[in-house]
Amino acid sequence: MSRLLQGRCPLRLGDLFNWHVGLLNNISWSLWGAGAFHVGLQIYDVEYAFGGVERGIDGSGITKCEPCSCPKHSFRESLCLGVTALSKEDVDDLLRELAPEWSVQEYETLGPNCITFCQCLSQRLGVRAVPRWVDSMVRSLKERQHVEVEDGTRGICPDGHECQLQMQALLASLVEVLSCEVCGEVIRAQVPHWHCRECEIEICEGCAGHIWDF
Repeated sequence: MSRLLQGRCPLRLGDLFNWHVGLLNNISWSLWGAGAFHVGLQIYDVEYAFGGVERGIDGSGITKCEPCSCPKHSFRESLCLGVTALSKEDVDDLLRELAPEWSVQEYETLGPNCITFCQCLSQRLGVRAVPRWVDSMVRSLKERQHVEVEDGTRGICPDGHECQLQMQALLASLVEVLSCEVCGEVIRAQVPHWHCRECEIEICEGCAGHIWDF
């Protein structure tokens, strides 16, 4: 096999966990061009990924497996990101260099995750970036659109942090349920609510008006 073919870097996409998520992905893809995917990046016949359970290279969360055969996820499709100029030895050195930055403890569902790892790795390999649609659902889940307030109103939570009046995106509301930490009311899409980034709490406008100073 030629050096050029050996250096190809296909991104392996899988449906999270099983075929049930695959069905859900088919629906979400047809409606919003998004899905819940696991990804790994193949380099020199080895697929590398990042997770929060198994320990891999140098005790990190960077694991490796046979291409397209991750045991916990159902393989869906491949996307070639290009060809790396790095040798196999260079790739091994790169992964050992990255290992301390990708510990099991650092993993979070909404990032750092397998997608952000492959984004980082593809950049270091000098190949094309992971397409934005791959993590569009994750980005939407994390999205908080600021509500425009003429006087720049901010809330102060009980812990004294400056909090913002925000609202969640439509796609986020279809996948993630946000509830007021005080009254338990479900906060629907596009409905303003107070969010404290430091406390990671959500409070509806009604409760915020009673207990917060703003």
